[in-house]
Amino acid sequence: MKKYCLILLFFPLLFIFTACENQWIKGITSHMFATHKVGDIGPGGGIVFCVIPSGFLMRDTGERAYHLEVSPEPLHYSWASSDLSMGHRIYTLSGIGTGRYNTNLILATDPTAPAALACKGFGFGGLNDWYLPSVAELEELVYGYPGSLADFPNDLWTSEQAIDDSQDAVGFAHLGSSSTFDMTKTVSMFVIPIRAF
Repeated sequence: MKKYCLILLFFPLLFIFTACENQWIKGITSHMFATHKVGDIGPGGGIVFCVIPSGFLMRDTGERAYHLEVSPEPLHYSWASSDLSMGHRIYTLSGIGTGRYNTNLILATDPTAPAALACKGFGFGGLNDWYLPSVAELEELVYGYPGSLADFPNDLWTSEQAIDDSQDAVGFAHLGSSSTFDMTKTVSMFVIPIRAF
């Protein structure tokens, strides 16, 4: 009798464990691998231009992302508000996965910084995690964008502070050449929101 009771208890527990385990595996694997390829439309409605199968860390949250997508709509703003543009250094980071960190840092220092605020509030595709890209993220756009780079304007803002002059931020001169330059933060230039997923 004990043997039958144990068997009757064992099978329902096995069923529950298997169902939970399968759900757990689905949840983990859906966020662990690259699911899109370059040229696909991303979850935010942008074009996927970078896929890194091993992933990269987002510096603001530590989460792992595998893709970058770019907005099809360039914007036009200055980097900083006139109140905080002169002599105010913001210690931004460089590299893939740093643009969102930099965007949040810019807004923590200058809550009305036009370029960062426009990207953060972009909301394209119903998502609110768009951000101002770093130099490295824009370089990925140069090398990975599947369409014509003529689709994008020249003279773009990045999310990086100029190293030598606290009055300047780093601009990205031309998507065809990947060259950068320092520009006074109050100058209006093009901004291309991107997002990671």
